Amino acid sequence: DSLSSPSSSGAVVRRLGVLLPGGVFGSLAAVGEPEPFTVVAASASVEVLFVGAEAMQKLPRRLVETLREYLVRSTTWRLENLRSNRTIDQKRSQVLSGFG
Repeated sequence: DSLSSPSSSGAVVRRLGVLLPGGVFGSLAAVGEPEPFTVVAASASVEVLFVGAEAMQKLPRRLVETLREYLVRSTTWRLENLRSNRTIDQKRSQVLSGFG
């Protein structure tokens, strides 16, 4: 499956989405918790902009609300897809173990 493959550490790496030009990626990870998702650049030229907490306070409130709403929707989408993929993997493993 081209959407998931083992990494060098043995963990399964899953492609849950594709970030298009002009796209936004981020999450609302709880303070002190590790970032649950990562982005890998698939092209040679990538521009990455980071907005920290201090800079967020300087942005217009409506823009911050819009970004937060988008991040909630996109994080929810990724989590739902991850859960679905894991369920499929578990069922696949159960079926395959029945043939062994």
